[in-house]
Amino acid sequence: MTTLQTKTSDSSIKNNITLLLRKIFVFFFALSLPLFSASAADWVLAGETFTLGQKNSDSASLKKAAELLPQLILEQISLNKMRVIPDSETLDRKLNTLQTERLSLFLELEKEIKARDSLVISEKKPKSLEKKLVEANKKIAEIQEKIEENIKTTDEEIAKFEKTESERPKPESEDENRPENSDGGKEKFAENAKEFFRKMLPMRFFKRDEETKEIVSENVVLYKNDVSALFKASDDASALGKKNYAFSKEVISAKINGLLSGSIVSYGEYIGVTAEIFVYPGAKSIGTVTEVGSVTNLVPLAKRILQNMAPKIANNLPVLIKFDIDSADASKSVTNPVVTIDGVVSKDAEDVVLDSGVHMISIEAPGFESASMSYSFSGDIEFSVVAKLVPVVSGSMNIRLKKFKNGLFYANAIETSELSLENEYSTISVNGKDVLSVFEDSETKERAFVYIPFDLARDGNVLSVSAKTFDRAENIDKRRIEMYIAYSALICSLPFTFYSLGEFDSRNNAYAMNRGDYDDLLKWQKISNATQVVSFVCLGWFAVELVRYLFAANRVLPAEAKIDRKTESYHEKIEILKVKEAERKNEEDAKKAEESESEEESQSEDKEKSDTIEEKEGEENGKSIFFGENQESVQAEEQNKR
Repeated sequence: MTTLQTKTSDSSIKNNITLLLRKIFVFFFALSLPLFSASAADWVLAGETFTLGQKNSDSASLKKAAELLPQLILEQISLNKMRVIPDSETLDRKLNTLQTERLSLFLELEKEIKARDSLVISEKKPKSLEKKLVEANKKIAEIQEKIEENIKTTDEEIAKFEKTESERPKPESEDENRPENSDGGKEKFAENAKEFFRKMLPMRFFKRDEETKEIVSENVVLYKNDVSALFKASDDASALGKKNYAFSKEVISAKINGLLSGSIVSYGEYIGVTAEIFVYPGAKSIGTVTEVGSVTNLVPLAKRILQNMAPKIANNLPVLIKFDIDSADASKSVTNPVVTIDGVVSKDAEDVVLDSGVHMISIEAPGFESASMSYSFSGDIEFSVVAKLVPVVSGSMNIRLKKFKNGLFYANAIETSELSLENEYSTISVNGKDVLSVFEDSETKERAFVYIPFDLARDGNVLSVSAKTFDRAENIDKRRIEMYIAYSALICSLPFTFYSLGEFDSRNNAYAMNRGDYDDLLKWQKISNATQVVSFVCLGWFAVELVRYLFAANRVLPAEAKIDRKTESYHEKIEILKVKEAERKNEEDAKKAEESESEEESQSEDKEKSDTIEEKEGEENGKSIFFGENQESVQAEEQNKR
């Protein structure tokens, strides 16, 4: 089958060592996973209605474009987009949290000071006033201490960020002219070795080096998970600007991390759009894009804006994907492969640069089966996709039943092939994959499923299968009912067995103590033995029926075809069946001929009988007519005489 594999550009030795160490730590990782695992957070992106840069822009189409354009831009964002959170954005979030806490403490401090000052007027007793003032000053001191700790933490976070920024490693280009055998080269080698072994650890929480940081990624989601939902600040906050505290507070309260804003300037049928994304908290602009397009066709304009804005939203480095496309069959070569990435055909089938993240890749080539995969290209800057395409297989194979029956083989959903004395083997086309076929008996219309593995589904193979046609559902129901009957008989026999066994045991104990009758004991012994025999018989019956039921349920699985190694004996059997069939047909023809002759004889006899009957009836009719005429003449003569 077609295989797609991905690998990074590191050396094979490094990959092998890394894989080995990862396998060693996998057990500890499984144990620690519930403690340290955490799902990625969401980075909420929202848009607001664009502003019209020109005064007196009252055109309805421009107002509609200002509302529709941010929706179209947000609509183009991929659902699996990830954003790498930079240190500056993390710092802004911490500072905003500390600022919110500081403001809350300040309001609490103001409240406590006012409450303390009011004690001078409200309290009349000096001792009570002194006591309450001490408590109030204690609360005020605690709040002031918290404010000092908050300010100290804020300064520490800023200093830590500035130190990290100042100690960032310089580009390697500055060390290119350093000799390899110098001390600096040795130090660099030691640092690289340290970094290499650090990266090999499969679990980041094992690290002791605080200078190395985990890359934090968050899922980019839309505001309210709705493209049409645009953020709308209050008029007062909007008038103060994007970087004003009041505006930022409303954005943060809406749990928005990124806000898409922009302005539109129109000249005739064309508009100039300047889109900008602000990150909150901090109200920092991470990118500005200016594009021109037609006001009557906003979709291409939105796509171009997002194309330039997407890297700024993702904030991650692009990755280089190298394709190694080859044939799984060494005798065939792949020509003119077509690589499709996220539904878009790539112009280059060798090296492609993409944003890091999840991408769907499919590869097609003439004469080969297509291959596809979905992979998260992240954690490295270079990947290799190795594709072994399987050639398209075509041809046909022959298949028969071990016990011959007239019928039809249904395969590949639409293909049919007859199995009869004239057609000794059914022909099924092959495509290099498993084949699930159905055989239907032409007489009973009962069916049997047949499975042909892909390694046997080859052009020119001759297969045989032991498939019995019967109604499997009816057979399972029958076996289940018989198993239930046997089980019911076993359950019904147990009370009599236990009762008779108990009676026999009690009478046996009584007889042992010279309190029972021997004849009575002998009677219950016979009854107990008889009931036990019945129970054991029912148990054996139930076991047999259970096994038969399991076999019936197992026969639902399709029969697997095998290579036919008895073609000659099968051909001889077919010849014998042909002779028998010919004899049977001759007998039927002779029988039909005899039946037709007997029918003709019976028809001729019936005709003769009908002819004789008609002659007799004619003679009798003639005599009656003659007798009637003579009698009439005699009567006439007698009347004349009178």
